[in-house]
Amino acid sequence: MLSSFLFSCKKSRQEPEQPPTPKESEVSFYKDLKIDSIQMLSVVVSFQLTKPAKIVGILTSLDSLSLVNRVEDYMKRDLVFRDNRYYGKIEWPYNLPPTNDNFWFRLYMNNEDGTRTYSPVFRQAIATYQIKNVNIVNGKGSFNKHPKDFFMNYEGVAIGTYDNSLMVEAVTSDVNSQNYKGTLNDVNVSINKVDLMVYPASHKQVVFDVPDDYPLGQAIFKLYHLNKLVLTQQVNIVNGGLLTKDQHVLNSSAWQSIFVHNNELYTFFNGFIPSESKFYKWNTDTKTLSTLSIPNFTLHIGNIDRAFSLNGIVYFPPANIRPWGIFSQYNPYYYKEVITTYELATNTWSEIELLNTKDINLDRGLDVLESFVIGDNIYSIIRETPQNTNIVRCVLKVFNVKDKSWKEYMELPNKLYKATVLDGKVYVLTSGYDVQEGATDTFKNEFMILDLQSKSFSKKSWISNKNAGTQKPYLTAFGNKIYVYGGQYSSGYSSLYSSLFAVYDPSIDKWSPVSGYSYFTAWVSQTNGFMLPINNKLYIGLGLDRYTNGNIYGSVRNFTISQLSIK
Repeated sequence: MLSSFLFSCKKSRQEPEQPPTPKESEVSFYKDLKIDSIQMLSVVVSFQLTKPAKIVGILTSLDSLSLVNRVEDYMKRDLVFRDNRYYGKIEWPYNLPPTNDNFWFRLYMNNEDGTRTYSPVFRQAIATYQIKNVNIVNGKGSFNKHPKDFFMNYEGVAIGTYDNSLMVEAVTSDVNSQNYKGTLNDVNVSINKVDLMVYPASHKQVVFDVPDDYPLGQAIFKLYHLNKLVLTQQVNIVNGGLLTKDQHVLNSSAWQSIFVHNNELYTFFNGFIPSESKFYKWNTDTKTLSTLSIPNFTLHIGNIDRAFSLNGIVYFPPANIRPWGIFSQYNPYYYKEVITTYELATNTWSEIELLNTKDINLDRGLDVLESFVIGDNIYSIIRETPQNTNIVRCVLKVFNVKDKSWKEYMELPNKLYKATVLDGKVYVLTSGYDVQEGATDTFKNEFMILDLQSKSFSKKSWISNKNAGTQKPYLTAFGNKIYVYGGQYSSGYSSLYSSLFAVYDPSIDKWSPVSGYSYFTAWVSQTNGFMLPINNKLYIGLGLDRYTNGNIYGSVRNFTISQLSIK
């Protein structure tokens, strides 16, 4: 409610010059004065005129006295005229702590005789608490609040300013978390922490946890400080938050192969020598991490992050083997392609030979880009770089686990691929170079269905946002939808990981943001890790994080595993 106060001049206050004498008309020059919105440290005032005027304005102050004894209009605010009303936004300086949580303001008009007519001085309470992003994810607030030096791509190339945690920005000096309470639809939610802000120091961030099972959709959040209700705001609970964060024991960035068997996550880290390799099993329910034994001989495993468990046997990505050094009778040339297998029941490692030749013309330089499974067939998208030609080929090969056959199935366009299988259909996301600016490349994508029977592609819709281009993201089928997460947004001088996080509904051929309206909320383990369903839950982790600009060697390996809130 607006309160009107008129103040007389204090004689003790020295003024170099008296302001124009306020002249109050019998009939006020304004009508229907309203406060249209109250936001963080700002309000919008609107009114109409009762008679024409060439110059109309609004004066604001942090204290009422300066409005009465004003000489210079140093706090004059511009007005906007639309729909027969004047609108003015009054803002408190962001870095200045308020006193008594109030604004003062008055209206004026200039008269034809050079005098000025003023309204009374009005006092208006202001808001000192605000939730900036009303799209809130389930999970712990500290997990879903990005680091202060976060450096990623977002809408409009704005970088590092987006949060999905239940976080209230407060103008306060109180950092005692016990003095705050929050509710969602009158259900208590626990406070996580109160964070200091670097700028301005007068602002704090009060962070809350949202229960894992809290339903999606709109909710009313209420904030209490010292048992007094200080904020009521509507929020929207959305998918995509981090519910858990479990630390893995690994602390080196060796290449890894990841697979799921009996609802447990297996991670094999392939070191440069056998003694550096590690093999672990992680249980999602008990959070137990077990170390498994490995052989004392070299294992040959292709350099992608996936392996597949079929009928109790794990099949790792195909790899090529060549001898080192100068070829001679003592070091003869040969070229092999092999698949390493592991039988879980007997803890037996073995190697299936796919090709063994001494003919350099048959050296195909196999490099696995992606793999997927349908029935008893493991399909691998291979890039071949033969030793004796400059021709690079991209082909789809298939390995049958029953008859151990290894055949070329079809030739593919020379691009990077991610693939996943949903309802027997193979969905692929291709990545290629888009724009080069200076020494930095960005990427463009195509999303398609690969028809294995006709050996052809059918193009499907892809995300239209200009910053959606990504390379080496995760592409995972979960439930009856497909999720894309992270990847690399640009490479070269300015290398950024992508924060893309979107979901595809094949029934309507449409991509949508996972979290509210933003396509860009992938904040951990953006690439070179995993995103896999385990026991009807979606997990992500063990990949590379990028919080700073720079090349790939500036990346940070995230040795954590998190459950995503997907319903």
